[in-house]
Order: sequence, then C-alpha cells, then structure tokens
Amino acid sequence: MFDLNTTPRVVLSEWEAAEAMARLMGHAGAVNLGHPTGADSESIDVDLAQEYGNTHEEQSVEFAQWDRLSDEALLEFEKGLNC
Repeated sequence: MFDLNTTPRVVLSEWEAAEAMARLMGHAGAVNLGHPTGADSESIDVDLAQEYGNTHEEQSVEFAQWDRLSDEALLEFEKGLNC
C-alpha cells in the first residue's frame, strides 16, 4: 500500500520545480476535440434550463414499455424452467 507518511519525498530546487510546472502546464489545453465542450457559463445555463423544463415524459414511456417487456420475458423464462 502507498503510504504518504513513509514514502520518501523528492526535494526539488526552485528551478527544478518551476521547470516541472512548466512541463505540466504545457499539457493544459493540449487536447482539441474539434467542437466546443460547453464549459462556458452561457451554454451550461442553457443546458440547465432545458433540463429543468424537460418533463422526461418520453423517457418515462420508453422505460414503462421496457419494464413491461422485461416482465413478460421473465414470465416466459420462468415458464420454461417449470417444464
């Protein structure tokens, strides 16, 4: 197990620490997905407003249909076991 209290720590000089931080920060923003990720406040607010306004009725109907079908499938399976 990894224990921070017993693991030896590497002590870096101020220059080494700055160099390591620069290398790390060089990775920030390095990935471009080719489309906006929606991390800006305006798009987040729009997404939230859409979700709060969504009654999810369509998803509820789909779930009810799936649930009914799964119950029917379970009954058929149980009938097969009792043969």
